[in-house]
Amino acid sequence: MPYMTAQHLFAAFKLLAGFATVAAYLTLNRKTQIQALTPIDVMGGLLIGGMAGSTVYQPDTAVLSYLAQLLAAIGIMMLLNRFLYPAARPSTTDKALSVIINGKLQPHLLKARTPFHLPDFMAQLRSRGIYSLREVDFAQIEADGTLTVIKHGEGRRNFLLAHKGQILAGQLKQIGRDANWLIAALAEMGIELEDVFLAELANGNELYVVRNNAATAVNILD
Repeated sequence: MPYMTAQHLFAAFKLLAGFATVAAYLTLNRKTQIQALTPIDVMGGLLIGGMAGSTVYQPDTAVLSYLAQLLAAIGIMMLLNRFLYPAARPSTTDKALSVIINGKLQPHLLKARTPFHLPDFMAQLRSRGIYSLREVDFAQIEADGTLTVIKHGEGRRNFLLAHKGQILAGQLKQIGRDANWLIAALAEMGIELEDVFLAELANGNELYVVRNNAATAVNILD
């Protein structure tokens, strides 16, 4: 019985160590809400859970070895989030699905291979108090699955054209522009693409730019 008690205490300690490691990672990286988690965080959490599950009831596993494995997993997650995820993020940002533009249902959604499902879309509209497509001026399913809707007369949507020096080609395509146009518009403001933290088109003709040093600039386009 003493052996079993010691074994159970050791297992509880390893579980607590795993929880504490993950909690410290989330707290230090300010990821206290689920929206802040990246796919790398989710996969890393599953990996750490598997590590804890495979070692928690193995009394011959050294504590230092177990802690080293946890720290190594956390280190890999931090490196991937720091270098890999920012490089891949612009491509995921561009994967939003525009459903209605200028009050018109987009024809490409009628193709069988698109991920669009009209009954689900209509249900989401009804949950917002919208009971007819005729009320909608713009609707878009974002990359994270949320729905953005603008009704007729509610104003115009904004477009995120660049982020952290990366051009979002999909957003430019929606406004009928390309990368050369954006670079030229930034040049008129005396700004290089590498200096851009955020470039946004608002109200149809206002190019709002936030630089990496937090300075802002606005250009009214013709």
